[in-house]
This record gives sequence, C-alpha cells and structure tokens, in this order.
Amino acid sequence: MVGQCIYNSKRQMEIAVEVLGAIEFQARLMFPESPARALFESVFAAAEADLLKIAVLFKDPAFHEEAEWRLVSPVISNYIVSPIKFREGRSLLTPYMSFELPTAPDRRVDFQHVWIGPTPHPNAALVAVNEYFAKHGSSPRLGIGYCNIPYRTW
Repeated sequence: MVGQCIYNSKRQMEIAVEVLGAIEFQARLMFPESPARALFESVFAAAEADLLKIAVLFKDPAFHEEAEWRLVSPVISNYIVSPIKFREGRSLLTPYMSFELPTAPDRRVDFQHVWIGPTPHPNAALVAVNEYFAKHGSSPRLGIGYCNIPYRTW
C-alpha cells in the first residue's frame, strides 16, 4: 500500500475516533452479550494489521514540509520465512525489503517527482538516481531534487 502521511493533528484525531468507533461497532455486532474487555481485545487483535497500516501514516506536524508518502508493507510476524532482508548499517543491522518500482504501460519507471536526502553525499546520490532512471529509459516528470533537510549522524 502507498499512503500519504498525515501531519494535521486534528485530522489524525478524527481518523482515530472514526477507527475506534468502527472497532466498537464491530465488537458489539460480533459479541453482543460479552463483557466489554473480552470483546474489544479480540476485535483489536483482528484489526491489528489494519490499525498499523493507518498508524504508520501519522507524523508529527513539525515535519509537514516533507509532504512524505510511505510504502507500507503487510504486517510480518514470522521473520524466519519473511521477505525481510538485512544489510549492515553504521551501528546496527538495517532491515529492508526488495520490491519492483511502478512502471508506465511502456515498462518505464514512472514517477512524478523524486526527492533525495538527507544524505552526507547529495551530489553522489543525485548522480546515482539520474543513472537509475537513465538505465530504465525514464525520468521523473517534475524532476529530481534534494530535500535540503540537514544530514545529521546522531
């Protein structure tokens, strides 16, 4: 799933209230005679994956200038047979997943705009992204730009 991050605190609260209302409604339909605690736990457990997909799109309003979109994977609970791979990071292993990028009908990689960064090597990153698109006979319709967010090592 691809989703646009939500930075507006009021909208985040509205979504949370809507979701909790839907869970309460579903719980009362499924378990009309059960004590509240028992019925909500089972309905929350059934809705956990959907709740996580919504929650990862909520970001602090201080980051609204990022206008970030996120690629959200399904919830993975079995790491032994999962598609998650690991690479060496600066101080820990970094999990990642490989996936195919979206393409246009002519099989070219199709993006509207690409932002790079933050990175300690913005010029090298820009060259690499340009080479990637050139290899696929494409370029983002609105170009490639650097995000200007300061890179920090902490």
